Amino acid sequence: MILDKRGLVELLEELAQLVKDDDSFEGNISYTCMKEGLPAGHYDVVGGFRHGNSMGQGGFALLPEMEEE
Repeated sequence: MILDKRGLVELLEELAQLVKDDDSFEGNISYTCMKEGLPAGHYDVVGGFRHGNSMGQGGFALLPEMEEE
């Protein structure tokens, strides 16, 4: 998933809020702006996280990896 800096910060803030609300019990996020072919000021973001845990089992969201050209 390609995000600009603002989008990355918003994603991280949303994930932090899920953890604060005891609504996400696990996850893994990785990001880099040092990947060849990325537009300036953008990040390649990969990972996944659980959400909805406060209501039971919840679900799992995947963040797709940048496709190779």
